[in-house]
This record gives sequence, C-alpha cells and structure tokens, in this order.
Amino acid sequence: EASDGETPPCKALRHRASSGFDVLRYRDPILDSLNEGVFTVNLDWRITSFNRAAERITGIECEHAIGQRCSEVFRANICEGACAMNRALHSGTPAVNATVFIVDASGTRIPIKVSAAVLYDANGQVIALQGDSGQHPLGHHRR
Repeated sequence: EASDGETPPCKALRHRASSGFDVLRYRDPILDSLNEGVFTVNLDWRITSFNRAAERITGIECEHAIGQRCSEVFRANICEGACAMNRALHSGTPAVNATVFIVDASGTRIPIKVSAAVLYDANGQVIALQGDSGQHPLGHHRR
C-alpha cells in the first residue's frame, strides 16, 4: 500500500538524479518481468526509466542510471554516430535488431541486439524514446 496517495500497482518512486532534476519513475511489474532490457530517455537523451533486465545486462542499478545520458550508461559503439534512438527519432520509423556492443559496469564489452522507437502522446508530440535490448546474440549472459 502506497503511503503517498499513489494507488498500487503504480507505486511511484521519486529519484534525485545526479544531473540535478527529479524524475518520477514507475516500477512497472510487466516491464520488470521481461528478459529484455527496456529503458526510455527524454529528448535530452537522459534516462527516465530502466527495468530490471536493463540493470542485469549493464550491471548498473536503476537509481544510478536514471537521469544519466544513455551514452554514459551504455557506452555503446553506436552512441556517437549511428545511435538507433536518434535514427528512430529522425526517420519516424523504429530501428529494429541492430547488433551493438555496450560496456557494462565492470568494463566488459557485451554484444546485444537493440531496437528503438519513438513514443508519442495523444496529440502526436514526442514524449520519449524507448530502447530495448534482446538476448545477447553471442550467448553472453549476466547473472
């Protein structure tokens, strides 16, 4: 039972991000049950949600990822020039199953498949960008 007036299952957690702004994040039991890492960013490329699988894949806890630029968290080989989320934003079409390498919290380079899509509100305005990572294509799994 939430004590702040929020109704379950939307137990809201307020995080103070290191970038200096508050982010309201909902722990979604459905997203947290997925094996794929799912995260969203705002138009400043700062992470606004980060599910449990994203934590497991990167070795970075949600509380440390929220508010950080996605390039700082994932350190992927495509961040600077061929960003899947940037491509989805500018093309208007999802980027699907790109194989990329990220660097996890321990410094290990990990191959993953990523997809990215733009999330719109009811008025057609961009409200967030969503990325997800599928199974590790080369059989590398974090515990």
